[in-house]
Amino acid sequence: MEMNSGNFLLSIIVPVYNAAPHLRECVDSILHQTYENLEIILMADGGSTDNSTEICEEYAEKDARIKVLHRPHETLPAARKAGVAAANGEYVAYVDSDDWIDADAYERILESMGDQSPDVLVHGFIREYADKGVVCQYGLPSGYYDENGIAAEIYPHLLEIRFPYQWELLPGYWRANGHDRTRRGPALQAPQLYIYSGVWSKVFKRNILKRSQMAVPDDLTEGEDLVCTVHTLFSAHSVMVTDFAPYHYRFRTDSLARTDHGRPYQEHQLLFRSLHAALSKRPLTGLYRMRLSRYLMDRVLLNRYERFLTGRFSDVLFGSLDGRRVALYGAGRFGQEIYRKTSQVFPNRITLWVDRDYESARMNGLPAEPVQALQSKEYDVVVTALVNEEICEQIKQDLIAMGIDPEKIRYATASPEVLKAVEAVFLDQ
Repeated sequence: MEMNSGNFLLSIIVPVYNAAPHLRECVDSILHQTYENLEIILMADGGSTDNSTEICEEYAEKDARIKVLHRPHETLPAARKAGVAAANGEYVAYVDSDDWIDADAYERILESMGDQSPDVLVHGFIREYADKGVVCQYGLPSGYYDENGIAAEIYPHLLEIRFPYQWELLPGYWRANGHDRTRRGPALQAPQLYIYSGVWSKVFKRNILKRSQMAVPDDLTEGEDLVCTVHTLFSAHSVMVTDFAPYHYRFRTDSLARTDHGRPYQEHQLLFRSLHAALSKRPLTGLYRMRLSRYLMDRVLLNRYERFLTGRFSDVLFGSLDGRRVALYGAGRFGQEIYRKTSQVFPNRITLWVDRDYESARMNGLPAEPVQALQSKEYDVVVTALVNEEICEQIKQDLIAMGIDPEKIRYATASPEVLKAVEAVFLDQ
């Protein structure tokens, strides 16, 4: 392949911790790349209790492009910093030890550069569940973004939460080893960032990545990719967005990045403060602060709602309503969790619960009523309990059309007072 700057050395960093079940598949997928000018750095964590380290050494003996760095047991940010420091390539990529990549992944990614030498290249990925694969693409149009393009098209979308990916169920596709895997069931959708944070969905110039990775605190074990991505985009002079998805992200609950370290509040406070510091010196500061609070609401309060509602955040969602009677709109997973836990913490606060599909909710034993009950029952505010803000806005317009006072309609995840409360909690103000 021909590129404007020749055949780049590409360093691929693989942090390895208790990865034996999937490590061979991961490393084999890298070794079989059609782009061969690679430096493969396996970061062997000394805390592994399986034979991951032995597998790393085995592969290093087979291929001179592989080098193994033996590390003490450490966090993912610390391992990545050591890997970048040891890298010699002009460009650097990450691959998680339980994931794999298509054989032509890096050839296609680097060919997309054309005559440019972007600081960052981003690509889509396939989210691999046990029974399905979901294609995920960035919300940005593919192409080259210079500094003006980054300022106009990328900065305004930082920390924007929406449904950015092109979700596509894969009925079946061929793996590199020739085995067909059939996918069944509906594709899952969840609120995600418009610009995905995963560092493994990008290829970086080493000098840019080194500075950005060093800005990530070693003890940050949730959201570390997002902090690195934000710093990188603020440092980059050019970004190339591709329209293909060669990376396979295996969704697991026991990986290095998903380990529960037993101190969720401190973890998320550190994440909030790290992002707050990175964003506070940039244009759109007010917008970023609002989105940062919203991001923490969705990622923390939704995903760990029970843990937080009964603890430090007990008054964030409903305490700001000053004891007023709440009509809750939404009997989905989020609405059910809010209803259940709020009823325990604030008895009698929710006086009415409505949903369009109230009959299904009742079949599941939930005391939901039709939306029309809002026109006859007594309450002080309507709180929409849905994750997607766009849907919340549509519901608001529907309620206004029903004659509901717009001043009474609130979002469970996005009202200004709630976002201010979240910011104050995480900054200890």
